[in-house]
Amino acid sequence: MKTYQRLCCVVLSVTGLAATVSGQTSRRKPTAEHLFFKCKLLINPSTGTTIANAIIETSGGKIMSIGQANEVSIPPDAKVMDFSDKYVIPGLVDTHGHLYSWTGKSVTTTNALLPSFYLANGVTSVGAPGSMDAGGDIALRNRIDAGQTAGPRLFLAGEYIEMAPRMFGWMNVVSTAEEARLRVDMWAAQGTTAIKFYAGAHGELMQAAIDEAHERSMRVWAHLGATTYQQAIDMGVDQDLSWCDRHARHAAFGRNPGQLSRVGQGNYGP
Repeated sequence: MKTYQRLCCVVLSVTGLAATVSGQTSRRKPTAEHLFFKCKLLINPSTGTTIANAIIETSGGKIMSIGQANEVSIPPDAKVMDFSDKYVIPGLVDTHGHLYSWTGKSVTTTNALLPSFYLANGVTSVGAPGSMDAGGDIALRNRIDAGQTAGPRLFLAGEYIEMAPRMFGWMNVVSTAEEARLRVDMWAAQGTTAIKFYAGAHGELMQAAIDEAHERSMRVWAHLGATTYQQAIDMGVDQDLSWCDRHARHAAFGRNPGQLSRVGQGNYGP
């Protein structure tokens, strides 16, 4: 029995235990290795259960069996990954993780280092709601999917959909419903799985983009401003990703924050 030891924190991301979000990327198939993982404690948040001294059997990236060490038979020539002093959890999902970054006054529009940092922190799936360089983000995702570089599964929204007056000068505004639909179509054709509105979006233009995205089975994310939370709900926005001023705007509009889905975010960019 060959035993391999690592000192890293363990997050299991093979198919079957990893958490996923809407849509899928085109990933390179995992190698067909037959592996056995030893761990101190397996935690399954979806069922609220744990297994002490667990063995996880995988083949080709898929979980085949899970059980306690005294229940699983390991062949003598099996490859064993020894995490017997570690806890194992499913891969984490960051639902607001941009691929651009600021360092002082310097901006990196597509930071190729970020995917490794996500993995190092146990994040195996990332929703990237809006990009400074959508083409660069797509190219990075494609390199990850092809196995050329390490990184989590990325779900991209492409270029922001914003209306005048724009809050950030680098965002390209759309001025008609047809422009908004074409913006959705363009990035959908390149493999994005969502769209992201910014604060100026509202009205018929916003509705046209929402309808186009849903027709293509894409998620609709939004950082709201000109549109109220109730309007966004009625229009079909799937997820609000507004940041720290959301409670003040809820109070101004008299809305209930619980009406619109909002789950964790990984940073405080737009």
